[in-house]
Amino acid sequence: MAIHITKLFQSAWIFPAFIFLCCCAGKDGDPGPAGQPGPLGQTGPSGRDAEYGSATAGSIKGNVSGTLSDGTPFSEDFTFNKNLTKGEIDTDNDGYRFLSFERYSDDMSSRMSMLFRYNENSLQVVDYDNTYPYTKTEFNLTILRSDNKATEIHATPKFFPLDVRWPIAPTLNHSKFHFDFRINSYGNTNIIYQDPVYQFGTEDGSLVSYDKVSGAFVQIQNPDGSIATTTSPYDELTLAFDSFYPYFMDESRANLSTIEIIPSDPLSISNYSFDKDSGKLKFDFSLTINGSGREQNNTDHPVTVTGNVDVFVYSTILH
Repeated sequence: MAIHITKLFQSAWIFPAFIFLCCCAGKDGDPGPAGQPGPLGQTGPSGRDAEYGSATAGSIKGNVSGTLSDGTPFSEDFTFNKNLTKGEIDTDNDGYRFLSFERYSDDMSSRMSMLFRYNENSLQVVDYDNTYPYTKTEFNLTILRSDNKATEIHATPKFFPLDVRWPIAPTLNHSKFHFDFRINSYGNTNIIYQDPVYQFGTEDGSLVSYDKVSGAFVQIQNPDGSIATTTSPYDELTLAFDSFYPYFMDESRANLSTIEIIPSDPLSISNYSFDKDSGKLKFDFSLTINGSGREQNNTDHPVTVTGNVDVFVYSTILH
């Protein structure tokens, strides 16, 4: 009986081993040739326009014309269709609503920005200096020339009359002394002061120095950097101040200054429309920026900007 069990066990062991050996797989064959490409699928639907960018944010197009500071007339067309932000209607701390936006040229070297008081069916200019938190109405254009030179036009309008205190009446100044007075937004003349010397630029690029200790003009630096051998005709003048406003007196101590009221820069808007749901804003405009020595207009002559606004802005900003 024991011998029978042993033989049975040996037979049982040999049979699974035989099955295992018979079930071993052979080597894989070489890959077959690639199949032909299937037909192209149908074109999917177009995606939505991006929220930011020229495709949806729109453009400011138009023309700028005037005369450069050297007397050269210019007229240039422009298209500003790039943006960093779309623009917006927002409310300040006093409850006033403002609309602001700006657009850039393709190379971002030029731009125009606009700021308005916003009413439901109209726009109004901001007739005071408002710098927070909105941009100003401003025009900047860089014109590249073939001789590796560039012309830059920077002009910022003022939508309120400005009382200017000229140290010398403009007619006398332009005919004899040729000071290049620059006035700021408050009507003050900007002068360079390095104690004890006041310096004044002239229309030809010279720099005239007045010493407050001696009470006389002491030096004229020519545009090429050389020093003139005389201070004429400035030695006829004496500098004085009235409540920090500089003015000149002649040899008889007569006050040569004058006050001029420069009117606000005119802006007209036509064909205005605004869709609050989509934020689409459209209007035509014509803007002339005064050139009377304002530091906000580097051409020293009136600049006229005409064009069309066709942009998208945010109709509401939540805080």
